[in-house]
Amino acid sequence: MKKILISVALLGSIALAEISAPVVINYENNPYKKFYEDLVYKVDRTPTENYLVGIYLTSKDIAETLFKMKGISLLSKQQKDIQEIFTSEEYGKQVTEHFKNNYVDDITVKISAYHEAGHLLLLSYLNEPKYKEIIDSLNVYINLQRFQLHGNRASVNFNSLDFEDAKYLDSYMMSLLAGMAAEDIVFNQHHTGVSSDLDKWYLSAETIIKIYPDLVKEKKYVDLTKYSMIPKTTQQILQNNQEIDIFKQKQYSSVKIFLNRNRALLDEVAATLQEKHSLNNDEIKEIYKKIKY
Repeated sequence: MKKILISVALLGSIALAEISAPVVINYENNPYKKFYEDLVYKVDRTPTENYLVGIYLTSKDIAETLFKMKGISLLSKQQKDIQEIFTSEEYGKQVTEHFKNNYVDDITVKISAYHEAGHLLLLSYLNEPKYKEIIDSLNVYINLQRFQLHGNRASVNFNSLDFEDAKYLDSYMMSLLAGMAAEDIVFNQHHTGVSSDLDKWYLSAETIIKIYPDLVKEKKYVDLTKYSMIPKTTQQILQNNQEIDIFKQKQYSSVKIFLNRNRALLDEVAATLQEKHSLNNDEIKEIYKKIKY
């Protein structure tokens, strides 16, 4: 049997923390808990196929399968030996059996496909030479069924600029709302993943108002005469919340207009993700050539 190779894009700025760190698990079995923590520590320093190992270890069930197979003795092995276990036929059979019992239905895949397609299309606002690093790193994946090795079923991956640029942050925030907007357009309701995106949007809103007030004023997102940069009273906090809600509604309306203008492309991208479950950078660049602004 060939090694198990997974073509997925690790989640980037959209919900990065959900995947980059192993899940915190409270185990009654203390030896297993120590095994898990020690193995994560060791494998995190493994130079080869590190992303593959990292994905395996973000799943409690998959890590537990490894523990049952090899036990604590695994920790005494060399790094390359650990890698070989992860890609062995024996382990592959265990993974396959696990996902036979944890199949995700087609409607969940469809919802995820539209959600991620929305994120992806909005990030096209950064499709220019200035943001080459971001565009060159864009990938997306939807639940890979047998090889879905963590709790997150879908993601868009890209290298962020860490709020160093006003247009980047503005486009990123619009993209955070685009998954919800796509679901709204197609299904007339919101599903899983929306709350996480909104949490990130609210954090970004505070950042963009404080760091890039000129952009906020230019786009009329917030009335800065009513917004307190350092609120001290309950009234100021309530007023700030009202302004941020107006901000969100304005961006959300713009996002829905954009996605409706590109509805045929939204359907095309979502259908491709439902069939292939992933899109690489070259495929995304071709999609961006079709977008109407």
